[in-house]
Amino acid sequence: MKTWVGLLVFLAGCKGSTPEAPPPQASASAEVPSASASVTPPASAAVADDAGPEDAAADEAVTTSNKAFPPLAKDAAWSVVRWNMTSAEVVSAFKDAGVVASPANDRKTGAERVSVKSNGWDATIYFSAGKPNQIVVIGSNVSKDQAAKAVAKIAERGAATTTTERTEHRWKKSGTVTVVVTSDGSMREEYVRDGTPAGGNVGLAKLTWGMAPAAVQTALQAAGYTARITKGGGGVDPCSMPNAPPDCGKKSATPSIAITKGDQEGTASFDDKGLTQVVLSGTSADKGAGRTKDLEAQLGKPASIETATKTYRVDTAHATGIDLEVKEHEGSSTILATYRPKS
Repeated sequence: MKTWVGLLVFLAGCKGSTPEAPPPQASASAEVPSASASVTPPASAAVADDAGPEDAAADEAVTTSNKAFPPLAKDAAWSVVRWNMTSAEVVSAFKDAGVVASPANDRKTGAERVSVKSNGWDATIYFSAGKPNQIVVIGSNVSKDQAAKAVAKIAERGAATTTTERTEHRWKKSGTVTVVVTSDGSMREEYVRDGTPAGGNVGLAKLTWGMAPAAVQTALQAAGYTARITKGGGGVDPCSMPNAPPDCGKKSATPSIAITKGDQEGTASFDDKGLTQVVLSGTSADKGAGRTKDLEAQLGKPASIETATKTYRVDTAHATGIDLEVKEHEGSSTILATYRPKS
C-alpha cells in the first residue's frame, strides 16, 4: 500500500495545501449525490442528508481544515477510519492527525455521523450499531486533471468490476427538458413546465404547455403513441377513501395520461392550468443521438451537458467496497466516492 496516496490529500495539495500531508482519500461521486441529482440519485446521495434543524446546526459547526486529509492508514477503510471504530475513536483519530472532526446525530433516528471538511472536500462517516457503515467523500468544482488523478488513485485499490456511463442534456428554453442516456442503452426524457406561459413548445409530439388532457391525448396519438387518460394517475383514488384530503375536489378533477410506444412508457401530468409535465422511459438504439438532434432543432443547443462515469470496485486488503462517480461539467468535475464494509 506504500504507493497509495490518499486521493483527497493529493487533490487538496493541488489546491494549495501543505505538501507535508500527502495523501488519501479519494473524492467522490459514486460516493456522493445528484443532483440531477441525479440523479435517480445513488444510495449515498439519499444518505447525504435527512438532517433536521439540530443536525443543520451541528453541521454548520464543522470546522474546515486547511490541512489535507491524512493518508490511508494500514487496515483503514478510508484515511484513518477503520470499520471497527466507534464515533469517538474516529474523532480522536482525525484529531491526532491534525484534522477537526465534528460528530452529530440524526434528529429523527438518532443515528451517529462524523463530518470532516478539508480544502473543499467534504467527508461524512455514517454509523450503524456503533460502527461505521458508510463513508461518503465529495469533491466539488474539481479540475478535470485533478479528477483524473483522483480516479487513478482509487483505481490502485482494486479493478472496477462494473462501469456505467451516463450523459445528460438539459434545455431551459421552454420549460426544462432533460434527456438522460446510460451506457446500457436506456433513456429517460423529462419535460417540466417550470412556469412557462401557456402555448410554449414542450419539445415532444407537437405538445404545448397548458394543453387540456383531451388535446394532449389527440396530439400523442397523432405522433404514434398510445395515450390513455386515467383518473388521478390510476391506482386507488385517495378522494374515495375515508378522511379524504381537503383539496380533493381539485385533485380528483385532474387526470393524467398513461403513454406507451414500443418499449417506451411514461406519463403526462396536469394541474388546474393544463399540461405541466411529461416523463418517458425506454431504450435507445442510437444512445439518444436522434432524440438529441431533434430537440436541438426545436429548442437550440442544450443549456448544459453533463457526463458521468460510475464504477464499483472492491479493495480486498481493506475489506472495503468503493462506488466512485465522476461527473464532468463544463470546465470542472464533481467526484463522489462511497465506501462500505465488504466482508
